[in-house]
Amino acid sequence: PIHPGMTSVLNVSSGGAPLPADGTPPGALLKIKTASLARLTRKRKLRIVVNPSEAVDAVIKASAEGIDLARIERTYVSAGRRAISLKIERSAANAVARAAAKASAPRLRLRVTLSDVAGNARAVKSSRRLEVPRPKKKKKGPGKN
Repeated sequence: PIHPGMTSVLNVSSGGAPLPADGTPPGALLKIKTASLARLTRKRKLRIVVNPSEAVDAVIKASAEGIDLARIERTYVSAGRRAISLKIERSAANAVARAAAKASAPRLRLRVTLSDVAGNARAVKSSRRLEVPRPKKKKKGPGKN
């Protein structure tokens, strides 16, 4: 063989004709595990779970309040659940913290673009509101105005 590392598989029916091409786009379940703004800005990591339905190439993008947090590309050779920790730049984490001061609870958005071996593609989205601790109001004691 000219290229010993290159292999291919052709699936055929019992009559010898090639099977029809895969026409279904890949799917995935997404879950954002990071729940609080404090943890996101302190650890500078965004924990997510991706569960693709088949072997795919995935482009994962995360943003919050219009600020891009992270972008990674992964190749999954089989279906199944994967936990991923996305690293966030310090400047992006600080920008989200500043934006959260203006918003009541910033929304974290996740977009995963999947493409399978047959060339079918699909974008899957997920979002979650981040918990922001707010200062508690002081209770007035008896006899105080």
